[in-house]
Amino acid sequence: MYAQDYDETFMGYAASPLPGGATFPYLDGGTGTNITWMVRAYPYVKNFQVFSCPSDTRTWVGQYSTKSAYGLNILAFPNFGKPNLADFAYPAETSMIGESDGAASWGYGFSASGAFARHTDGLNVAFVDGHVKWIGETNIPAATATSKFWYAQPTEPATR
Repeated sequence: MYAQDYDETFMGYAASPLPGGATFPYLDGGTGTNITWMVRAYPYVKNFQVFSCPSDTRTWVGQYSTKSAYGLNILAFPNFGKPNLADFAYPAETSMIGESDGAASWGYGFSASGAFARHTDGLNVAFVDGHVKWIGETNIPAATATSKFWYAQPTEPATR
């Protein structure tokens, strides 16, 4: 929904700081100069609970610094970056949101080192094209430059 409202452009995992030192009202009533992907997505879901996994202790309440159970793929959706749908060569194979251990990028990022398998040795992953599926922990690909799972434009593997 967010991408539809912004000409097929997705949000980056965070915007920090805002241009000109402007402040942004956080959903918990505070203000700051950083905006995370969750703050940008909130108006579309209007529910804090979708950012918290029932199997995890972290609860996101609308702040910049609060840890979350989920993260945006920081390799395909970089800080300050706003990728366009056309930037994704394999949208059905590129991860967008995954279960995070809360350590990567203040808990807002999802990366090979921050993926967290809390559901029967696996994790739930949402892909750029909108589908979601469970992936076993041992099936999460390495974050190499050729990985369609991690990168919007993976490099072609070398041929002999």
